[in-house]
Amino acid sequence: MGATILLSVATFFWFMHPNVMVSSTNEAYNLTIDSASASHKTLELMTVVALVMVPVCWSTRAGATGLPQAAHGGREARILRLLR
Repeated sequence: MGATILLSVATFFWFMHPNVMVSSTNEAYNLTIDSASASHKTLELMTVVALVMVPVCWSTRAGATGLPQAAHGGREARILRLLR
């Protein structure tokens, strides 16, 4: 089943190449692999933003969910014990 899905998706993209999305109005408006790709500078910027923001989001999420309380027997710890 998984191999069939993988083969179907691969075949679809094989026949679409080099188009990513085909325009119904004009071939000039097709989205190609080259026009859809990001520049090197954009990829560098996204990497820096991800490296800075992921730890920030993780730290605020940990504080918002009460993870420190779970270590001391808070409500979350009781719920986790009930689920085991």
